[in-house]
Amino acid sequence: MAENPSLRGLALWLPFLGVILAAVITGVFALLASGGGTSNAGAPSTTAGTTPASTVTAGPAAAPPASSPATTPSGAAEIPTEQFNRKITLQAGATDDAMDLDTVPPQLSEEDADNDVLLETDMRESVGDVADFDGGARIAKWKGDGVPDYAQCQDAAATQGIRIVENVKKGTVLCVRTSEGRTARLTVSSFEEFHSMTFDTVVWSR
Repeated sequence: MAENPSLRGLALWLPFLGVILAAVITGVFALLASGGGTSNAGAPSTTAGTTPASTVTAGPAAAPPASSPATTPSGAAEIPTEQFNRKITLQAGATDDAMDLDTVPPQLSEEDADNDVLLETDMRESVGDVADFDGGARIAKWKGDGVPDYAQCQDAAATQGIRIVENVKKGTVLCVRTSEGRTARLTVSSFEEFHSMTFDTVVWSR
């Protein structure tokens, strides 16, 4: 029986088709394998047993504490206000010429307990003695430099105050603790021989 030419041709092509089909299948598997590797690229790789480093995000800056009003340090003494700051004049003479520094303004007083300063009658040509009649006040001559402030005058009168201060002349500064406990500063600004003294006077309230 004669061989069919078409069958013979098909038999010749079958080996080639097998080779082509094998190549196609191999390419498909290679493509799938390549795609699987790409899908995992970008995923973070971790090593077993390690923990990613933690980050701290800074929150908003804390607001500064509200400032409190300034206060006087504990134990610090307050400076009293000036209740009088003018000139006074003392006349040399009797006790009724004594000055009460606690009143506003200071005034002459015949009450011994109220009198703080007087000018003694034995006033000399350029100096005089300033005294307290009954000892209720204390008078000290300032020996420091310049003009004493409240605290300095208060301390001088408390620690050095006596009843009579002698040889008071122009420019002399006296610190006085009054009969009611106030502090006063008297600076001799002018002098009338044998007659009177005028003082720049500051009296602080208690």
